Amino acid sequence: MFDIAVHYLNPSQSRANTLRKTIGAAEEISEAVREISLRPGERLLGFLCLRNRDVISHVCWGRRGHKAATQLRRLNLDSPKEISPINVSELRSREGWSEFIRFFDGRDVFHSADDSREFIAKMRAESQDVDLFIKAAETDYGLIDELSQDEIQIVRQEHDAVEMALRIANMTPRKSYRWSPSQQGKTAITSFFTGLEPASHMEDDVVRWDVARIPGYDLLRETVFGHYVLEDGGTILHTFHANKNALEHTLGVDLIYFNEQHESFVLVQYKMAEPQGNTHVFRFPDKQLEKEIDRMDRTMEVLANEVAAATNQSAAFDFRLTASPFFLKICPRDAFEPDENEQVKGMIIPIDMWKAVTADTTNKFLGPAGGGILSFDNCPRYFDNTQFISIMQSGWVGTSSVARSFLEQVITEIINSGKSLVLAAKLRSRKEETPAPVRTKKKARKGVNKRKAKTVERKAKRGA
Repeated sequence: MFDIAVHYLNPSQSRANTLRKTIGAAEEISEAVREISLRPGERLLGFLCLRNRDVISHVCWGRRGHKAATQLRRLNLDSPKEISPINVSELRSREGWSEFIRFFDGRDVFHSADDSREFIAKMRAESQDVDLFIKAAETDYGLIDELSQDEIQIVRQEHDAVEMALRIANMTPRKSYRWSPSQQGKTAITSFFTGLEPASHMEDDVVRWDVARIPGYDLLRETVFGHYVLEDGGTILHTFHANKNALEHTLGVDLIYFNEQHESFVLVQYKMAEPQGNTHVFRFPDKQLEKEIDRMDRTMEVLANEVAAATNQSAAFDFRLTASPFFLKICPRDAFEPDENEQVKGMIIPIDMWKAVTADTTNKFLGPAGGGILSFDNCPRYFDNTQFISIMQSGWVGTSSVARSFLEQVITEIINSGKSLVLAAKLRSRKEETPAPVRTKKKARKGVNKRKAKTVERKAKRGA
């Protein structure tokens, strides 16, 4: 659950009119305010006077933005909702409201969560609209509180995938979707997509479960993992959530991005960093990551053979800064706040750089207990979300186009079978009509024909 701080905004009439028109056009709104301070997990509730001075007409959730000017801070005003008017002048004159007059004393008034508890209760009792607005968020965060830590991390990864994918496709996440499981009639969160609702008024900015773009993907189901397609008329991006399913067990990654414009796959493995002092650290060696990297290496062997066998490759079109499409994203293990429309902060590094870190003998990555640590302080350099999105959009990283058909086949095979695949290190020639060998581990059938089994056994003895 969360604590609620309060911000009261009573702008000039001309500014109020501008903000109200911006809301009507479904555009983002913000206001320059005096510096505010919020604790982690604290929410900011805004009371806005946008129709008449001293009359609250809207409520919203506030989000602290960048500095706007000297001693001023940009306050982003999210999910504004018009409510039945609350006349502040009338409240001031009512019995029992005298101690709360300070909350309306000015054009730009902020109070911390600790200072606002009684005021929030008073306003909820005063206005049913205010109560329902807060209650919707409380219900959603109550569902989050029911998740285990492992479940939260998976949902955070799905959330990050949606946010990053939209930005890669040059879309605005806040305009593209709303997140509220309770508004979707859900009583539990099974994934981030449980509460995801496309914004119907943005025809081009819709996250939808489109399964017609890549052959074979018509068998995708949300209960298996998330696959969605984003397009804005020029860019088409496919995103797959592979965590804890057969895709991860085969390829060693949590998320798979496919940029159709450049015909490139980018594969990302997430790891959680633990707090240590003023930073977060990821400790290694990590046996689970070693297994995942082994899967990545096996995949790279297959992809290298696929590229070598290609006869129609364009060296210029397929140029990439790195041959490997695998990346590691190390994220702080912090709170999950899905309606903030922010990506999970983290450092993103190529998997080859990670291998260089683990092989380093200079003690620059040596922790106090003798183990290896990679932190935001000692990492030589890394991509942040914005930088990573930029190189993905431009096709500077990822697989070459000739790997597309092979990875499509692998992913389709996994989806259809629901099982991990053993990737063959040697592929057949493209000239052959049969597809590249992709084998699944099969369990022995019960009730095998005994006569057939004995025949096989006799032949084996003769051969010996």
